[in-house]
Amino acid sequence: MLFTEWEKQQRFDSFVASENFRIFKDRVLPHSQALPVPQLYNTSVQPCNVFENGLSEVWQMKIGKGNDKAAESEAAWKKFVHAVAEAGGVTEDEENFYGESLNLEERRWVGALGWKSSEVSFGIIFSVIYPEETIELTLESQIREKVLGDTAVKEAKKELDVLVWNTFLAGFAK
Repeated sequence: MLFTEWEKQQRFDSFVASENFRIFKDRVLPHSQALPVPQLYNTSVQPCNVFENGLSEVWQMKIGKGNDKAAESEAAWKKFVHAVAEAGGVTEDEENFYGESLNLEERRWVGALGWKSSEVSFGIIFSVIYPEETIELTLESQIREKVLGDTAVKEAKKELDVLVWNTFLAGFAK
């Protein structure tokens, strides 16, 4: 995964249409199982606030046309993040973001959490690169599992899960 921030949508669109993007795609494709599809989202905070955590989790929803599904997604997201924060998983205002897609044919809504931790571990990254090695659970994973087991979080997650189209975890190291 590659996350970048763009000052303006116009600069993103120019890059995707450029020769530089074709070169980038050619270099990334051999390392990917799917073609890279750039997705631009207008987010509530800078993504680096979330992705600087050792473990980040992303939820995507297909919202189609109109604003009803986007508003429903945002409400479910805020309820979920509040429950996660109450259970000790994130700081509500800083370790999550959400927003709508700007460049996709089928509109999507995305939310992401950065699971906090006092230390960073390479465990998740290594478990993907070196699956034959046994790696202990990272502190971030342990916090995530504990928080997601909280009763209020489980209830809030049920509402979110009804809307979710795709979700994934990303491990990063500083």
